[in-house]
Amino acid sequence: MNRELKAFLLYAYTFIFLYIVNGIIRWLFIRGHLPFLLMVAVEAAVMAAGLFFAYKLLAEKFFGVSDLKRVVKGWLVQFSLFVVLAYLLFASLAAVVKVPSFVLFIFLNGSLLLLYFTYRFSVERFLLGGKG
Repeated sequence: MNRELKAFLLYAYTFIFLYIVNGIIRWLFIRGHLPFLLMVAVEAAVMAAGLFFAYKLLAEKFFGVSDLKRVVKGWLVQFSLFVVLAYLLFASLAAVVKVPSFVLFIFLNGSLLLLYFTYRFSVERFLLGGKG
């Protein structure tokens, strides 16, 4: 297995773990009757910070890139592309498919696929600089 795939799999496992953590945060906020907007802000911060530090760690370990400027650029492109495309995927699925559980099933699997392509794009473009 090549290093790009190994790095992505660790990044994807981090994404899944953070998704679970966000579910626990959501449950705690609902049980505590805390404000919805605060919950969304905390979940977004946890996801963004967790994915950034995972990206940074994987860039150093698998690609030997310790230049923080390149890592930040690569992660910002990857994360922003992923968020926009995932939103578009969810909105289009919700408009077409009428069964909510099926929408979530397709969305979660599609999100991992989007995560792969955006991660691969950012690694090739910013971390490896076209050197493959």
